[in-house]
Amino acid sequence: MPDRFRGRYLRIFAGSHLMEMIRDGGFKLENVRVIVGAAGGPKGLVLYHFDRYIADLISQGKIGGNELFLIGSSIGAWRMAALSCGDPASAVYEFFDAYMNQHYSLKPSVREISAEAIKILDAFFYGDRLKEALEHPKCRLGIITVRHRRIGLSDERYSLKIAMALIGLGNLISRKTIGHFLYRVVFVDPRNKFPLDFSKDFISTELVPLSEKNIRKALLASGAIPLVMESMRDIEGAPPGTYRDGGLIDYHPDLPYELDGDSFVLYPHYTDRIIPGWFDKYNHRRPYPERLEKLLLICPTKALVESLPGGKIPDRNDFYTFRGRDAERISCWKRAVDAGRYMVEEFLEVIEGGKLKDWVEPLEF
Repeated sequence: MPDRFRGRYLRIFAGSHLMEMIRDGGFKLENVRVIVGAAGGPKGLVLYHFDRYIADLISQGKIGGNELFLIGSSIGAWRMAALSCGDPASAVYEFFDAYMNQHYSLKPSVREISAEAIKILDAFFYGDRLKEALEHPKCRLGIITVRHRRIGLSDERYSLKIAMALIGLGNLISRKTIGHFLYRVVFVDPRNKFPLDFSKDFISTELVPLSEKNIRKALLASGAIPLVMESMRDIEGAPPGTYRDGGLIDYHPDLPYELDGDSFVLYPHYTDRIIPGWFDKYNHRRPYPERLEKLLLICPTKALVESLPGGKIPDRNDFYTFRGRDAERISCWKRAVDAGRYMVEEFLEVIEGGKLKDWVEPLEF
């Protein structure tokens, strides 16, 4: 691909249908119908300033139509929850600030890590914010979780390790095998039908209406990493069972969108690859091409990533690398957050300068 398609900090990809719209001059942020948040823990820190930018667009009514659907798994769901609040810019700041400043003992237990997750949630999603997210005039929130079937029902470490190994081995053979052990449960704003047709997906999916009684537990479940955090059970309005990290099925959500007209999906991402499920990190499984047609993916350039400490964006390994040295970890993470500001500045230059046609790359895998 010629260098003119690559910025210093930002890459922009579009699916085939959206690419045609951009070439015809039909691209408008007002046509964003869905915003997607991927799992990945600290990797999402590089998107902080982009989330602040989206928060401002939401507050100013400059993105989406009457309804803007926000859906994500794990940290992506938490980011979308912050954007659904009445003052999204403040919620986004409070979430990322609390996430950046999490602290642990040298050998944290599953219970300690789970307690820290609750502390982060308490820092930005409290009081009236729950009601705001459920009654937002524009935003409609969706939280992806998984519910175990047959195996992995307990938090007992040995049996859970065996369960995850079996699920992973099955997934290496075929992604379809994951449906024998897990199924997708999506907690959704009940006011409008989400523009998704899960009947077209081979993984069984159940939609559960979000309410003030279950929204916090749904968020905790969506981020409940196996063997790292405690699972969630007895979620109000949902089938009884063991709920964990939505990223197990939808690591980088590859969803069956159902979009009309010029509407499209905005996917702020930390990489130029869409990895459908968490177990797919270990193979080269690709997303469904037909689900990419109306998708705009925005991610950092290789040059931006290589400029960061260690030549990478933050990840969960940093908790081990900087064990007992939280100040150093936070300093490195701040570098990634600050670098994300340049992505937004470049995106504004492209959009406001009418340069999108010259920058956009075809979204192909």
